[in-house]
Amino acid sequence: MNVNCYGTALDKVIATGRNELQKRARKKLIELPDVVIVCSPMKSRLLFLLLCCLWTVHISAAPVPLFDGKSFAGWEGDTNSVWRIRDGVIIGGSLNGNPRNEFLATQKRYTNFHLRLEYKLVGTEGFVNAGVQFRSKRIANPPNEMSGFQADIGAGYSGCLYDESRRTRMLVIADTNFVARIERPGDWNSCEIIARGPEIQILLNGQRTVSWIERDPAIDSEGVIALQIHGNNKAEISFRNIIAEELPKPSVPTVTEVLSRFGDGQPGAPLPPFANGRFTLDEKDVVVFVGQENFVRDQKAGEIESMLASAFAAQNPRFRSMAWEADTVYEQWRDLNFGSWTRQLETAGATVVIAQFGQMEALDGVKRLPEFVAAYHRLLDQFAGRTRRLVLVSPMPFEKPLASHAPDLTQRNGDVVAYANAVRDLARQRGALFVDLAGPLTLRKSARRLTEDGIHPTEVGLHEVAGLIARQLGAEENLSASMEPLRQAIVEKNRLWFDCWRPANWSFAYGDRVAQPYGKAGGTEPSLTGEFERHRPLIDAADSCDRSRRKCADVPRIGECRFRGKTKGHDARGTTRHVHAGRGLRGEPVCFRARWRGQTHTVFLGRTRPSPGGVFAHLSADAGQREAG
Repeated sequence: MNVNCYGTALDKVIATGRNELQKRARKKLIELPDVVIVCSPMKSRLLFLLLCCLWTVHISAAPVPLFDGKSFAGWEGDTNSVWRIRDGVIIGGSLNGNPRNEFLATQKRYTNFHLRLEYKLVGTEGFVNAGVQFRSKRIANPPNEMSGFQADIGAGYSGCLYDESRRTRMLVIADTNFVARIERPGDWNSCEIIARGPEIQILLNGQRTVSWIERDPAIDSEGVIALQIHGNNKAEISFRNIIAEELPKPSVPTVTEVLSRFGDGQPGAPLPPFANGRFTLDEKDVVVFVGQENFVRDQKAGEIESMLASAFAAQNPRFRSMAWEADTVYEQWRDLNFGSWTRQLETAGATVVIAQFGQMEALDGVKRLPEFVAAYHRLLDQFAGRTRRLVLVSPMPFEKPLASHAPDLTQRNGDVVAYANAVRDLARQRGALFVDLAGPLTLRKSARRLTEDGIHPTEVGLHEVAGLIARQLGAEENLSASMEPLRQAIVEKNRLWFDCWRPANWSFAYGDRVAQPYGKAGGTEPSLTGEFERHRPLIDAADSCDRSRRKCADVPRIGECRFRGKTKGHDARGTTRHVHAGRGLRGEPVCFRARWRGQTHTVFLGRTRPSPGGVFAHLSADAGQREAG
């Protein structure tokens, strides 16, 4: 379809009828498109992006039935004694016994696709199991077997991803409690398999059970689809409504691929609230902090985490901060493809969320309280998709700024108390725990300041607030006398986590510029995504701290040179050569190699802070003179 978009000063989009366009075409001798849309320049750009999205959707093949309901056309397998058709349903196996695995496979091979089907498994004895193979192939010995990915069915493995006759192990095990809630044993169930690039997802009755990223380049990304009945049982498997939709090769990293930079947690049944209204942490618990600048500062100081980690050292919980400057209950801005809250919490394996909002929102006054509560409910609904074990921390009151020209924010503390009370009521409604900072800090008698500007805590303020939180959660009595080594180790771990969860150069690594050379591998250097993947084992090593003994293993560090640069400008003699290094990881040294006047020079920029404009090094005409700006 030929689509033209003409920018005008009009404020609205005008669709012009084809007859009128034909008249204009004859008069103006213009090429007649199928559609002409007249819109403002800004809307022209937005429309262009929309059309790009629509084009991407359009190139997906239409869903095609793989089974015509009456014949095995397009399939191959033992259709004499194992596989048969009855009432528009493919049936495999027998209740009299199945001596070995058997497969009914498509003759066509598939790479990227969305497969939908329904199955019913019944059995009386043995390992009552079946499955759906994909990206698979038949093997010579034994000839009845197949090799490749399998969406498992039955025997406690429904919803799992298995690697049949290749690695011969479960790649991802679905949450059995979650599957038990959604599967209907002995009845019809729907199964979906989505394979796009390295990403594989399995859905059971509309609910995703596992996600997987295949990182081994030796594993085939193409193969047949096959239906399986397992051996050594007395069972029958039935399949119907088998439909495949071929998908385009992904042009940007898939959601699971992006999220895998910081974890590999899987879907599960949402956890219930804390029992008896008491804060407890169990073995393998993962606590996630969500909030505004104050929680971001605590991440860098490690105060709250060190106190909770010390108090619950025997349980050895893990902690992750997903706090972000300028977040509010109304909006949490994230980069393209960053992932929903539920998916982020799932990937991190979150079991507990500690959230703090309300201080900045209180500046809107009490007139906006109903909107604040409604927005907070919506945000907590997203958290509840993963866990309802929530701790809601009230906003802390303002201090009077030291700057004479700054407004006296303490005059807004009445609003802060009102928002704190709203958070208390919200916690009660949702069965969450509540930590009150507004009350104790309002009654505080000490003259020692807690903030640097009336809003943001100092190191002293962070320590005192962390103590209040720990005390109200019942953790203070278990604190170690000396937690400084633990706190320092936590600060380093949090630095690694920050760079992994919020990596710089997002567009080149995971966003809309992944096709640019800057984000790709070059020579011996990995791609940007490869750089960030190096953080995962470092964070795991930092998590291995033996907190019960307050000792932490040395955490290995990434090498000094973080990014390759790309050159810009001209090589004309006597001119300045500009070398773009990109945004460095927070607080990390950045260096790269650049060609200039036929020679290779290593440019070291020292420690940097992320900035939207990036970091630039300037090589003057004298190669010996270098400066970073």
